[in-house]
Amino acid sequence: MKRFAFVIGLALLIGSGLSVAAKQKTTTSASAQGHTLTLHVSASEIWLGPEAQGFPRAATLTAQVRNAKGQLVDGLEVAFKVEPAWIGSAFVTPAQTLTRNGAASAVLTAETIGLLHVTAQVDELVQQATILVQLRQGPGSSSGGPNIYR
Repeated sequence: MKRFAFVIGLALLIGSGLSVAAKQKTTTSASAQGHTLTLHVSASEIWLGPEAQGFPRAATLTAQVRNAKGQLVDGLEVAFKVEPAWIGSAFVTPAQTLTRNGAASAVLTAETIGLLHVTAQVDELVQQATILVQLRQGPGSSSGGPNIYR
């Protein structure tokens, strides 16, 4: 009976941790015009290195825009940017795009490990997400390669 209670407790702990992690990947803000901007990140961690196979090497950024009535807004320009310290080491493609069916997406990749911030902006609305870029090396690997911390 104690083992059963332990397993249930562990499952609840893991489940609550997963729900917290999912909440951290999405942020929302509202504008004076009543638009809301939500930024969703497909992966809060991306991986570099030869042993990163099977791990996310990029993150998809999706900005969603709704009007005051909650309807999806088309044709608004969304600009995606990495923080200045990461220019040349992290890339968002495309950097600017228009919403279609209320959403605009871009892909974030990096060449350096560390903690980076990326933003999505529509008019005066700005949402920021944090992504951890990590190096995954196999046993016996040298420390060469992308290993500069930001």
